[in-house]
Amino acid sequence: MPVYRILSRQGVEIRRFSTDSLPVGTVLTVGRSQSCTIPLGHEATRTVSREHFQLEHRHLGWVLINRSSHGTHKGDQSIDLVTPKAGDVFHFGGCVLCVGPEAVPSGYQFHWQDDKAAREDFAVLWPGRNTIGHLPTNMIALPDESVSRLHARITVDGSEIVIEDLKSFVGTFVGDKQISALTKLGPNARLRLGGVHAWIKAVGVAGPHAAGVKALAPPAKKTWLVAAVWITVVILLAAAMLALLA
Repeated sequence: MPVYRILSRQGVEIRRFSTDSLPVGTVLTVGRSQSCTIPLGHEATRTVSREHFQLEHRHLGWVLINRSSHGTHKGDQSIDLVTPKAGDVFHFGGCVLCVGPEAVPSGYQFHWQDDKAAREDFAVLWPGRNTIGHLPTNMIALPDESVSRLHARITVDGSEIVIEDLKSFVGTFVGDKQISALTKLGPNARLRLGGVHAWIKAVGVAGPHAAGVKALAPPAKKTWLVAAVWITVVILLAAAMLALLA
């Protein structure tokens, strides 16, 4: 299996681990508790359970098993047991599990500020569906009571971003207009969801370096350089021996 990375909702890498050399029967636990194989500790939010999910190596490969009442999600779908594949992204309690170097955020961020607090916050947007709402199971959880439990969904497909309202109580606004269908968003679109003001920010094209993710680049091949050095040494030694015999 490829290398796994756990990112915060802002896209900052928290943990990195590999399962390559682990035998069948191995079980890795991931959660807030220090007793987990992969402990997240204080770097995880309270919505990450003490033991949130586990990775188990079975005879047919690795499987991911949810162990939390808060759930583990792929896109907007809750999962109980799944076979992770390279490029997969799973979100859990404000954190994100990325499978392989292909799993990176989009080139966009979702920023917000509510009417009650002056503090600004943000989360990276991922390719595909990003749910927004009051519940912590959303990819973007907004802690404001005016926001519905499942308020809206933003879908990112390359450079295209669209938003749809999910029958929220107070509606979703793009600019000053309440939307009732899929609506395309520009990179600086201004939004309102209940008492929360939000906007889209473009941060560049997605890639291994996006949002603080370290690239898993293979080491440079220096075989040719080593060979050249050895050839030079051999030539010099041969020349020295011929000089001595002369």
